[in-house]
Parts: sequence; C-alpha cells; structure tokens
Amino acid sequence: MQVNAQMRGSKLMISNTKRSDAGMYVCVGTNMVGERDSDPAELTVFERPVFIRRPINQVVLEDDAVEFRCQVQGDPQPTVGWRKDDTDVARGRYDIKEDNTLRIKRVSNGDQGTFTCVGENRIVAQGRTATFPCATKGNPQPAVFWQKEGSQNLLFPNQPAQPSSRFAVSSTGDLTITNIQRSDAGYYICQALTVAGSILAKAQLEVTDVLTDRPPPIIRQGPANQTLGVDGTTLLKCQATGDPIPTISWLKDGVSLLGKDPRMSLQELGSLKIKNLR
Repeated sequence: MQVNAQMRGSKLMISNTKRSDAGMYVCVGTNMVGERDSDPAELTVFERPVFIRRPINQVVLEDDAVEFRCQVQGDPQPTVGWRKDDTDVARGRYDIKEDNTLRIKRVSNGDQGTFTCVGENRIVAQGRTATFPCATKGNPQPAVFWQKEGSQNLLFPNQPAQPSSRFAVSSTGDLTITNIQRSDAGYYICQALTVAGSILAKAQLEVTDVLTDRPPPIIRQGPANQTLGVDGTTLLKCQATGDPIPTISWLKDGVSLLGKDPRMSLQELGSLKIKNLR
C-alpha cells in the first residue's frame, strides 16, 4: 500500500487522503535497547459524492420525450435529486427513475431551463439531531409517511409522540431524529400517496461516535534516557494532548507505578518524579 505521507517530528501527516489509506496505523518507537509498538489507531475515510455520469445539454421538439441521466458515487452512497432553475423538480410533472434518470414525457415550452443533478450523503455524530426533508406536491395533496428500511414502524406527520420516541415527522413531511444512536444508521424511505399512485425517495443516515471515532491522544513529549547516581532525583517528562484531555499514568515493565511507592509522584503536567533513586 502506498500512502502519501510524511513525518513531522513524531507526527504522521497524510495528505490527499484516499479510500485506500483507510486501515490500522501503528507508531513504532526504537532505540538501542529495543523496539515498542503503540496501540493501533484506525483511520476511516469517507468519500464526497463524485459524478460518474453528468447530464448533458439537449435540444428537443415540443411534445417529444427527453431524458437526463446522472450517476453519482461516494461513501456513504449518495442520494440523488433534481432541480430546475434552483428549485426542486415537481414529481408529478417529471418522472425520476430508480437509476436517477430524469424523464419528461411530453416537453412543453415551460420545461425550458437549467436542470441540475444533486448528489448528497449525510454523516451525523452520535447524540446529535438529523433532519431529512421530504417536500411533496400533487392534486390532491399527497399523504406522506416515513419508514426505516427493514422496519415495520410507520411514521406519519404530527403523529402523537411517544414519551421515549426520538422520531418525529413535521406537518410538511420532514423527518427529525434526535439524540442519534448508532442503531439509527441505515436507509430512511419517504413515501407519498395519492389516488393517482405513489412515489418514494430514500436517504442514508451514517452515524459516527464522537468519542470512539475521535483520534487518539498525541504524546507531545515523552521521557528521555537518563543516567543518574544512587539516591538522586529524576523527572521523567510526559506531555499529551487530545480531546477530551487525556489522563496520564506511568508503568514500569507493564505494571502501574503510582500509589505503590512513596518515592514516586505524578506532577501537575503529567511528568513522573522519582526521589532517592536506587
């Protein structure tokens, strides 16, 4: 695996990250005494939506049919929508196929304009709130409901909220999920129904954990080798940063030192002080 990386002091900097950069990374410390590996740190790489196929300009005759094709990829897989002159297209007038192709069955003069294909994917931190819009038009006005893929529960606008429910659908059809959990990840389907038929749209929710998905603490300054006399005093330095602020502990040969020997004490910034060396 080739990674576009460079070392800056003890930091590994990866620029222009790619999906192939994802994986487990280990920091290896070596001196004349031996070698030691750090705990592995996982790098997860998401991809912004990328167009595989873009719609092209077209000139057609009135009453003819026309199609605009659009293919988008990303991680998470993006959802695709269409806009005409910066306004979401009306589903009743325009047909959007499963492969995201926009089709106009009988073109009229009012269809002239700029059509834009929009690809979006959504990543939300655990504990946050996410809202999925679902705007509908029709005559009569469509009835809207939401459903998580694989679930039998249906969510309707202005449905009386259960005390423990974190899901709500507004009067305009928007789905809001509060206090997001990892189990909420998946595909959510908005379906609109009228006597003339039904149509649905699907969006993916990807959930990250603000704690476990954060980078591990960084040791800015570690202890250095020292040679001292018996009965002397030493200060082994350790400075670490992270979010949240890391706690520092000291081990010797894999065994915790603090609280077992009164000669050893942890200083305010994390350094270890040892008196009466022996």
